[in-house]
Amino acid sequence: MFVSPPYPEVIVPLVFIFSVVFAVALPILCRSLFANKMRGRQYTSAGEWLRFERILLCVAMVTPFFALAAHILRLPRFHYAGTAIMALYAVYYYYPSKRRIAFDKRIFRVRE
Repeated sequence: MFVSPPYPEVIVPLVFIFSVVFAVALPILCRSLFANKMRGRQYTSAGEWLRFERILLCVAMVTPFFALAAHILRLPRFHYAGTAIMALYAVYYYYPSKRRIAFDKRIFRVRE
């Protein structure tokens, strides 16, 4: 039988909410702030764009650690599954594939 370890009940929704914030909300906020910063420019330098990508990746990759915490704490199935899905989303969407890098470079008009 499944026995949940003793922990404060407030941790369950917090882990879930923070996983959504780090997988979805903060990357969108970072992207919006960067786009707003680059709005009036003709191009973006490679250094600025790499810094933005590094920040975006670091923010999104916090989510798998929340999934690990959810697994260790044995959260209820709903919250654990939601946290795991957010971790998979963050890893899948923000993984720096050649296609996504080319798309972002085109969007932000990056000059090497």
